[in-house]
Amino acid sequence: MSQGSCIQRTWSGPFLKETTKTNTARYIPLSTRAREIVSKNVQDKLPGAPLFINATTGGYYRPKVLNNAWKQYSGIPVTYYEASRHSFCTQIAQTPGANVFDAQLLMGHSDPRTTQKYYHATPRRLEELVNRRGQVVDLNAKRDGNQKTSQS
Repeated sequence: MSQGSCIQRTWSGPFLKETTKTNTARYIPLSTRAREIVSKNVQDKLPGAPLFINATTGGYYRPKVLNNAWKQYSGIPVTYYEASRHSFCTQIAQTPGANVFDAQLLMGHSDPRTTQKYYHATPRRLEELVNRRGQVVDLNAKRDGNQKTSQS
């Protein structure tokens, strides 16, 4: 996959594992901005070195550090992991031209039912869908023998 990044490691509790949850390397596309950040941070680093250096420890950012920063600054009563995964899935699924299968691939889920648990339709999104539903048959006009349609 061009312009992608290979995910080969994952945190399992306090340990950094050299394989992913499914024991496979998974390529994911990166946005233009993410590629710029990676390119800047990978300079002069050896393969396998942390991309982002924790100024306190000099090593990897641990999930606990990100969770604590999230709790301190977000003001939202969900974990960083939940917020980021659910938000990402919802944003992808609501992107014009995207569908649940695109979100499933990007989330790395083998079953679309798992992806559905991460997607949250907003009232605004549902209203947009209802307003774009197309033509509606005017039932009163149909009874009179003049079938009319109108945009809703």
